[in-house]
Amino acid sequence: MNKLQARRNEIGLTQGALAIEAGLPPELVCRYERGLRSNQPNARRLAKALQSDVTALFPDYETLRTY
Repeated sequence: MNKLQARRNEIGLTQGALAIEAGLPPELVCRYERGLRSNQPNARRLAKALQSDVTALFPDYETLRTY
């Protein structure tokens, strides 16, 4: 379980609910939880939806694509 999935479970959201909160397709949330690297805009959206610091969820945030 990665940090994204752990935080989602901690606050009781489903992947679908997180996707809606973050404005992303549910399939993308699933892929990120399975290890697909995000990009900075999507990482920020997910962190905001999970009420978390982006670098807590994505320690490699600075190396993620900016688009």
